[in-house]
Amino acid sequence: MYFVIDKIHWELLTKPAVFGDAIMLDCRLPENACCNRYTRRWLGGHGLRLLVMDGVSTRPEKYSEVFNDETRSSKLTIHAFNSEDVNIPYECTYGFQTYIKELALSENIFESYPSEPYDVNVTTERENILTVQIKLQPVYPKPNCTAIFDGADLSEFMTINLKRKGFFYVVIISLQYKMVSIACPAQFNLVCQIGTNMFNIQRNVTCSDDSLSKGKESSIY
Repeated sequence: MYFVIDKIHWELLTKPAVFGDAIMLDCRLPENACCNRYTRRWLGGHGLRLLVMDGVSTRPEKYSEVFNDETRSSKLTIHAFNSEDVNIPYECTYGFQTYIKELALSENIFESYPSEPYDVNVTTERENILTVQIKLQPVYPKPNCTAIFDGADLSEFMTINLKRKGFFYVVIISLQYKMVSIACPAQFNLVCQIGTNMFNIQRNVTCSDDSLSKGKESSIY
C-alpha cells in the first residue's frame, strides 16, 4: 500500500539487493523542487522513525544520504542490509510532499548467500558408497543445485530439504551413490544457482585400490 502526493516517488536502485551488503533507495523529487527550499527527510519502519534529514543521519553507520540537485535525486543508502530492513515502509518527504511504500521481499530481487565455512561432509564407506551431507544457510531465494562426481551428473541421487528460518532457507543436501567404477582421485562438485549468483563447492575424493577391490574404507581430503 502506498500513496503519492504530486510526483515525488522512490524506487529500489540496487538489484539484486543482497543481504549483508549496502542497498540504495532513490527518491526523485518533484520537477518544481529547487534550491533546497524545503526539508528532505527519509523515514522508515512501522513507526516511521526518522532516518536522515537533509543529509544528516540519525545512525551514520546504518543510513546515509546523497542528494543531487541537478537530477533532484535523494539516494538513501542502507548499510549492512538485513532482515529487519525489509517488509517495512520507507517514506521520502520534501516539504509537505510525501511518498511512502513498503520495501517488500521478493524472490526476483533479493538474495542471500550461504555463510562460510560451509558445512560439508563427504565420505566413502564400505562397498564404495559415496555419502554427501551439505548444509547451507542463510539462503534466499530457493537454490537450484546440481551434483557432479567424476564428470557424471548425480543429481538424481540427491535430495534437497528446505527449512524456513525467518525470511531465509536452511538448505540440507544429501546424496548417496554406489561407485561401480571410478578412476581415483576424483572430484565431487556441488553447483548451486542462488538468484543471480552461482556457487561451486568442490571436494577431492581419493580411494585406495583395496577400497575398490575389497570394499575397504576410502579417504576424503
